[in-house]
Amino acid sequence: PGVTLVGLGAIIFGLLSSGLILLAGTRTHHVLMLYDSALILTGVQFIYFYMFASVFSSVENYPQRENIGELFSRLFTLERGILLGLFFIVIGIVLTLSAFMSWKAADVGVVVTEQSLRRVIPAFLFLTLGVQNIVYSFLLYILAIKRR
Repeated sequence: PGVTLVGLGAIIFGLLSSGLILLAGTRTHHVLMLYDSALILTGVQFIYFYMFASVFSSVENYPQRENIGELFSRLFTLERGILLGLFFIVIGIVLTLSAFMSWKAADVGVVVTEQSLRRVIPAFLFLTLGVQNIVYSFLLYILAIKRR
């Protein structure tokens, strides 16, 4: 379910960002991007929960059909997780600076809410995903440590 939620959320998010979705004959509102962000974040939570459970069951030698836990431990290293998290954070910072610069270009005056939120909401999403990815990478690393 996690991959489905993230995939569906990413497609909808892209369409919402471009303003291509019409509901009841009107262009979608930027508030829908907030709900879609929650959809993506929920999907990521499901994916990480699956990864945590797989790594834990592998370390504790619970019977598994496939040894997914060891595969996750090899593919998703602490360093890769931190780099991916930092990449997301950089994207979030760039989007935040872009929103700030457009506000500054308006002489720190009235900001067009829709245009501003189309930058701020993705910035929030990327910043949150980045921090979560770094924290969860540490947790996966700790879970993968074998007991003596």
